[in-house]
Amino acid sequence: MSRSVGFFIAGVLIVLLVGSLPASADIRKTIAEKFGVDPTSFVLNLPPRPGCLPGSIFTDDLRVPLSRTKLDDPDLQFGPPFHFTADISFDAGVEANVGVAEWFGAAAKASDASIASIEFTDARIIEILGPALKRRVVSDPDALAAAARKVPPFAVLRAFQGRATLKLTKRDGASAEAWARAKQAAVDAKVGASVGSDDAVSIAVTEPFVFGFEVVQLNYVTQHLGSKPDDVVLAPVPEDLFQR
Repeated sequence: MSRSVGFFIAGVLIVLLVGSLPASADIRKTIAEKFGVDPTSFVLNLPPRPGCLPGSIFTDDLRVPLSRTKLDDPDLQFGPPFHFTADISFDAGVEANVGVAEWFGAAAKASDASIASIEFTDARIIEILGPALKRRVVSDPDALAAAARKVPPFAVLRAFQGRATLKLTKRDGASAEAWARAKQAAVDAKVGASVGSDDAVSIAVTEPFVFGFEVVQLNYVTQHLGSKPDDVVLAPVPEDLFQR
């Protein structure tokens, strides 16, 4: 079964469970692998930047957007809604995980007292067809200018959108004092924390947002006479992209 067909199986709800991760696991890589995306090409969009939908174009370091696709763009295709849960660690040695925790207002030190998981609900995979993407990037003046400077830009091929809830559950053996500090830190952050029971805290983001996206590198080529590129190769991104 192909990846695309797999996401469109019968039923409106698909549940994906990411198992408990080792302390040093990177949530970005874990989510990417669950979706069948090469982690090298997957960007975890937490804290979320605007846009990041398929067809959007970024500079070669993914820091500056050159072009953003709007949500009502007719070239976008939306998959059915699903939800999944990812268990995460606040291990200070894993930058992506700590960044997620800090964005939710949960201090990384909360790992001493709690077990954390992120639940994504009403999630959708948003795609753009290859020919439509190529037409966009071949005609984009800023992307062409970047390529002319020998800094090939990146384009978003696929995006993952949904709502997110961070859940903190009291760790077995955690002291009452440590757990109370973890709960209070979440409440004080004023990010929508809800204390559901003595042993659980939920921090919800109610508005849908793009929590991750897959990118490709744009390598322009000239097939006919003339200096202006008339085609583009959608190439894998460099393996060292996230180590730069």
